[in-house]
Amino acid sequence: MIQEIWNKTLETRKERYMSKRDHLWASELGKAPVDVWLKLNAVKPTNPPDARALRKFEAGNLIEWVVEMVLKRAGAVLIGEGDKGTQKWVSHQYPNMMEVTGKIDIMSGNKNGDYTSNLELDDLRLPPIFTKLADNIKMYLEEEYPTGLDKVPVEVKSCSSYMYEVYANQGASDNHKLQLFHYLKADDCKKGIILYVSKDDLRLLEFIVMNPSPVEDMYKERIATLTKYINEDKRPPLEKFIEFNMDSFKFKANWKVMYSDYLTLLYGFEHQESFRTTFDKKVNGYNRVFKRIVQSKKITDKNKEIITEMEKEFPNYKDVIILAQKSGLFDEEVKEDDSKEK
Repeated sequence: MIQEIWNKTLETRKERYMSKRDHLWASELGKAPVDVWLKLNAVKPTNPPDARALRKFEAGNLIEWVVEMVLKRAGAVLIGEGDKGTQKWVSHQYPNMMEVTGKIDIMSGNKNGDYTSNLELDDLRLPPIFTKLADNIKMYLEEEYPTGLDKVPVEVKSCSSYMYEVYANQGASDNHKLQLFHYLKADDCKKGIILYVSKDDLRLLEFIVMNPSPVEDMYKERIATLTKYINEDKRPPLEKFIEFNMDSFKFKANWKVMYSDYLTLLYGFEHQESFRTTFDKKVNGYNRVFKRIVQSKKITDKNKEIITEMEKEFPNYKDVIILAQKSGLFDEEVKEDDSKEK
């Protein structure tokens, strides 16, 4: 009985009424322009979040709440003078561009260096380790910031252990940096923090975004692009199915397509799994052959067929091969079963 109530409650969300709007959400800045354009025009999604996605949203909310409680216990959440410390709405607008609005997860800060907190985590029935964690953070802040802590927006993101490793190796995603930079720009803050918390083992990563910084160029460009399409009443182009990552020199399926709320409307796929099934094999083939070329291995007839496909979608792939060879990422020999290539 509890199982049924629990799952049904987490998988039920009231459908939001959609209407045309003339402003952007900060969380939309890193998404595909065509998706954002459709939402701004109140086009109903063909692929809204499924039950699993809704449960993941709530798991993320739970992680965010725990982080908020720990920081409050450490005396590091700015509360007072009209600042709630959490979920504060802020907006910013460049001249002749669309307004951007969004809610700051947590506004960290301390005005006088007194990190005393009346919040007792034991009263919330949180495990004792979180009280110890909060106290350790408090001791660090008292030592490093004895006169107080400037306000610092904190964006909390939960993730799988797999994505945790991706962020650890490649840094914070552009999507999240854009969202956080909006809060810096809108609330005149010099520094913001992105926290990634693994839902699998509670490991935490911390990334800093500064203001000013090069992120503003990307932030402003995204807003300008969307403003242009809205003003012209012109739908942006579709996303490519496969992207190439210049940091890792690997092909990957475009997440902006796979997680599109308009996957069926725009790209003809019934659901995410059908997209993944179609492109995972192709991406693996591209990466396998690309690696063989970089390592100057024998190119088979089957490889040549894949190369022909790669050339159509990525005409400059030969230039990238030269960069990959200079990078040294492929210097280490990896044993392969060449019979699979025949």
